[in-house]
Amino acid sequence: MLGRYLMWKAQGSQAAHAYHLTPPLLCTSDQEDLIRASEASKRTILKSDLHFKRFCKFLFYQLFKRRRSRRSLRLDHHARQMLLSKLSVKTNPQSEPLSSLISCSTTTQNMCSSPRTRNNLGYRNSSTSLQQQDGPLPGAFLPIELLLLIFHFGADLCDELPVAVSQTCRLWRWISIRSAALWCHIKPDRRRLLCVRRIQRSRNHPLYIEIAPPSPPVKCFSLLCHVYTLMASVLPVAERWRSLSIRFDDYVPFLWNSALSGLCTSSECHAVKSLESLSLIYPMNDDTKEFHLFADNAPKLKRVVVWGIRLRWTKSLFSNLEYLDYTHHGFNSGHEAVQEILRMLSISCPKLKKLSITFFQSRIISGEGAHS
Repeated sequence: MLGRYLMWKAQGSQAAHAYHLTPPLLCTSDQEDLIRASEASKRTILKSDLHFKRFCKFLFYQLFKRRRSRRSLRLDHHARQMLLSKLSVKTNPQSEPLSSLISCSTTTQNMCSSPRTRNNLGYRNSSTSLQQQDGPLPGAFLPIELLLLIFHFGADLCDELPVAVSQTCRLWRWISIRSAALWCHIKPDRRRLLCVRRIQRSRNHPLYIEIAPPSPPVKCFSLLCHVYTLMASVLPVAERWRSLSIRFDDYVPFLWNSALSGLCTSSECHAVKSLESLSLIYPMNDDTKEFHLFADNAPKLKRVVVWGIRLRWTKSLFSNLEYLDYTHHGFNSGHEAVQEILRMLSISCPKLKKLSITFFQSRIISGEGAHS
C-alpha cells in the first residue's frame, strides 16, 4: 500500500480524472525520522489552518468507523482537492516539509516488498484479502504522514484516542506506538498500568497532566487514597511536565494534602523546570494551610489558575507569570485580603499581560458565593 501512489478517481462529465500523490520515501534504517517529520509538519504548515484540522478530525472518524466494518472510504471532489493542495509533493518536493525533513535510503515500495514486513505492518495477502470483495480498506492508500496528522487532530477530541487507534489494526498500532506525541496527554485513573504505558511511549516528550476525581464518585477515604496514588504515578517524571491541572468539585477534607504533599518537599528531585501552565481548582476547600510548591524551582511557569487554595507567593516561582486567573480563597477579608493580593501582585506583575481577580463572599459558611 505505502509503495503505491495515493489515487482518487473523480468522475467527470465526459471521462474520469485520476489524481496521484507520491508518498515520501521511508528510511528503514531510522524509522523515527518519519515520525519526527510528521510531527514537525503538523507544527509548521497546519498549526493555523483550522479548516484542515476540522477536515482531518472528520476524516479520522470516518476511517475509524469504516476500518472496523471493512467498508471503503469515499471522498468527494472538494475533499480530494483539499488533501492534494496540502500534501502534494509532485510539483515541488523541496517546498514540502513532509518530504524534505525525511532522509531516505530506500523506497517505501522496496521496504514493503518483503512478505514479512508487509505482514508486520498489517498488510494482507492479495489472494485472501477482503479488498477483492469489498474494495480497498479505508486508509489503505493514505501516507503514514497523513494518518499521523489525522490521529493528532483527533486526539484533541478524545483522551482515549491513542488507545483506540493502537487496537484497531497492526498498521495503525505500528504508527501510533512510534508517535510519542500521541501519548503526551496523561489523565491518570484506576488503570495505573495504562498510565505507566503512556509515560513510556511518550519517551522524552513534554507531558500534560490532568488530575480529576474518579467517575463514579467514591467514598471519602478511598478518594484520598486514589488521589495520592494518581500523583505518585506521575511524580517520577515531574521534570517533563509541561502542564499540570488538578480540579475537584466535591468536598472531601484534606484533599489538597493528598494531591500536593509530594510537590511541597524541599527536594530538588521534584523541581518542575519545564512546567509552563499550572491550574489548581477546588472551590469547596476549607483547609487554610499555605502550600509551598516545587521547591521554588519552576523557571518557565507563565500561566497560573488558582481557586480555593492558599499558595506561598515567592519571586523565584511566580515572577515570570504572563497570565494569572486568581479567585480569592476567602480565608480572610477586608484589609487583610487586600494586603495579601497587593503583595501577590507585586511579585507577579513584572511580566504579567493578563490578570483576572475574583472574590467570593461567605464561601466557607454557605458553600456558595457572590462576586463582589
